[in-house]
Amino acid sequence: MKGQPHSPTPLDDRGAAPAVAWPTELDARGSAPPNQLKAVLAALTAIPTGYPQFLRSRVEPTQLLRALAVHAVSAETGELPDGTWRTVVRRQAATPPF
Repeated sequence: MKGQPHSPTPLDDRGAAPAVAWPTELDARGSAPPNQLKAVLAALTAIPTGYPQFLRSRVEPTQLLRALAVHAVSAETGELPDGTWRTVVRRQAATPPF
């Protein structure tokens, strides 16, 4: 449509369209922190750099946040009205795929 900015299909780091629609939300409410980290890092490899990946957890993911910082992943978290936590994570642009 004229006057509308063009919205190209974002590509992953290899220049291909991602196989999975993103952002996605991982439900980690029943997972231990080491498993949460593995799941988030795996999910981040499937989406382009800078795009969000969401994680739901039962408690504030403080261990996960510290671990993600080591992997050059930015993260912000907040408590939801139901008492669970939602964390948004993004792989930094300068970081190679995991």
